[in-house]
Amino acid sequence: MSALYMRLYPCLVLCPTFLLLCSRLAQVASQTWQPQALQLHYNRVLQATPIDSQWRLTALEQELKVSQLRISSIENSMAIRRSQLRRDEPRLKALTSL
Repeated sequence: MSALYMRLYPCLVLCPTFLLLCSRLAQVASQTWQPQALQLHYNRVLQATPIDSQWRLTALEQELKVSQLRISSIENSMAIRRSQLRRDEPRLKALTSL
């Protein structure tokens, strides 16, 4: 799978997140559902491609940024819903007082 992506998207080869993803996929595949021949192939691939600590740090920083963006979007949606609730609260009180 990764060889096909490398041919189609050569810019992804330098992306640390892509390399970590390929490494994780290879690790999972080698430990779970792969036949013995493919397991040996993936083990050779894992041994041949060491992951630089700087790449790992960059990948973690990118994941942190994505998580912060998700948190901010959730906080924004919560603020919008709170304002909608405050806006609709008098109408709800009027309905319940009938």
